Amino acid sequence: MPRVLQVVTPMEHLYVRDGVEVALITAEIWSRGVIVRLAGLPSEETDRLEKSHADALNEWGRARRDGRPHDERPPEQPGEQLFDVEITVSDDLGTSYELRVRSSGGSGRLMRADWTFEPGPPDSASSLTVAIDGEGIDSKSVRVVV
Repeated sequence: MPRVLQVVTPMEHLYVRDGVEVALITAEIWSRGVIVRLAGLPSEETDRLEKSHADALNEWGRARRDGRPHDERPPEQPGEQLFDVEITVSDDLGTSYELRVRSSGGSGRLMRADWTFEPGPPDSASSLTVAIDGEGIDSKSVRVVV
């Protein structure tokens, strides 16, 4: 069973999208992979987005229940748009990290996203670099000591 080697909490500001500040919260360094977690920091804007989403979701549910025209899928959670970015991981040894799983979503105080990469870093690696890029944001890299 994989074990946690290290959990690094940089709390590094990365970008602002839709008025929400997004930060790199953690990099979990496992023997078999790396998990990168971003979060939208709670604010008045996240509260507003939460209320807007709840209203839209309630209306969607009422329309569905009442047989009125409605979209097939429920409204997107604010976190889905917030984390529409590309994350890559590299280390000081040149290891190739492959994205295996990405999940994002949430609303209000729980906007977060996880990217899971494999393999885990070699024992001789001394640092990882988490790089972010996406439409409408400045590219940024954060070095994490392992």
